[in-house]
This record gives sequence, structure tokens and C-alpha cells, in this order.
Amino acid sequence: MTDLDLVTIKDRDIPIKKLNETQMMLLVREARVLRSEHQPMERKLRSIAFMLDIVESALVNPDDQEWLMGLAGTGQIEFGEMLKIATPFEQAAETATKPVKRVRAAIRNR
Repeated sequence: MTDLDLVTIKDRDIPIKKLNETQMMLLVREARVLRSEHQPMERKLRSIAFMLDIVESALVNPDDQEWLMGLAGTGQIEFGEMLKIATPFEQAAETATKPVKRVRAAIRNR
């Protein structure tokens, strides 16, 4: 069975399928396109559509998908808030990649 997480968006708990590494990588890539001043608007709009496809793919319940897209369509939710769906994976990745501090033992000259 697929791993599930629970995210809260607008006070609604939504079960989601965890995004895989490829989906996260693609979200990051498309976010860079959106932030770039050198990308044409057409490319940025394709990025948003692609990111929404990834977000929708994580939603387990059709009711949640309809609710979330309804909010987006009526302007009641910001795009960044919708991306909270990626939060559980980001947290796991941060934990797994935290640098380990190593202390060097003092060397005594005898």
C-alpha cells in the first residue's frame, strides 16, 4: 500500500500520497522557472499547470481534489499554500540530509 500523510490546508485535514523523489525534483525545477526573470510567461504558465498536476496526483480522495481545485478556481487559496502537499516529503528529506557535526579530537604532542 502507498504511504500516506496528512496535511492541513485551510483547516481541512487531507490525506495525501507521499510524493516521490522525482516529483519533488520536478516541483523544484518548475519553481525555479517561476522565479526566473528570463522565462517567457507561456513557459511559466506551463510550469504552474505541471505543478498542479503533481499536486492533484497526491490527493487520495476525489472530494478533496474537487474542494482544493474549487478553492483555487475561485481565488480562495494561494498557489504556495496548495504546495503544502509536498511538506511531509520535504521534512523527511531534510532529516535524512542534515549534516553531521564532527569534532576533531585534540592532538597532544608528547
